[in-house]
Amino acid sequence: TVLATGVLLAGAEPEEMLTGILASAGGRPELAAGDAVGANVTMLTVALGLAAVLRPLPVGRRVRGYAVGAAAAGLLAVCALADGTVSRWDGGGLVAVYVGLVTLVWWREREPPAVGELAEEAGEDRRSRAPRRGIALAVVGVVVMGLGGNLAIRGASRVVDSLGVTDSALGLTALALATTAELFALAFAAVRRDVPEVAVAGVVGSAVYNATVSLGVAALVHPLRVGGVLGAAVAAAVLPLAVVVLSARGRLTRPAGAVLVAGYAAFLLVVLVGT
Repeated sequence: TVLATGVLLAGAEPEEMLTGILASAGGRPELAAGDAVGANVTMLTVALGLAAVLRPLPVGRRVRGYAVGAAAAGLLAVCALADGTVSRWDGGGLVAVYVGLVTLVWWREREPPAVGELAEEAGEDRRSRAPRRGIALAVVGVVVMGLGGNLAIRGASRVVDSLGVTDSALGLTALALATTAELFALAFAAVRRDVPEVAVAGVVGSAVYNATVSLGVAALVHPLRVGGVLGAAVAAAVLPLAVVVLSARGRLTRPAGAVLVAGYAAFLLVVLVGT
């Protein structure tokens, strides 16, 4: 089906993948890695935290399982980044892990897993969507994201050159914020549509995608030699488990959301002061 194709090919966060491809092909590997890692930190702290501040978010057993999977995927990303080089073999392995995880979840549940933007389909009648229209919209969306990613890379490069900050710091912060804008919209839309658990599922599913596909495909385009992102990668791997702990009673409360937002502020301080 079109939806199944979307899960496997479009994935959770294609804008990060496209940005990584463009940055890697353009000789800015630290922008590529920084964006993939920084996007996860951004989503799991400020995006999810603000959504919880607006409305406490239920976190069911299924989503908690996704969170553990996101932590495992984050750990694989840490291992790939540990020596400062993400080879094509590393990249291929990360992409293969994502395909395997999607296949496993699909096989267990007998339906496409609710991750990323596709989680927004929850509560809607999937049969009402015309396949041709869906394919056309998907193609247009990819083109628009490609153009946007190119502009983002150009803008980031100019900032690096003019302000003297490192590629990794900019990728972890400003570029990550730009490429996760749609996840903010997804989280707030899920709360507004009275399906708040979708906000958590979308963020967690996207975290799996970024730790594997976004980083892996960038390395397949060109091996990544990176520095300054390993600590952030460790944080990105731990954060899904922090969300599980903060929602131990099955709900991510407003105080817990505030803690996540404060965590992002601390992350920004560490990254920017350290450059």
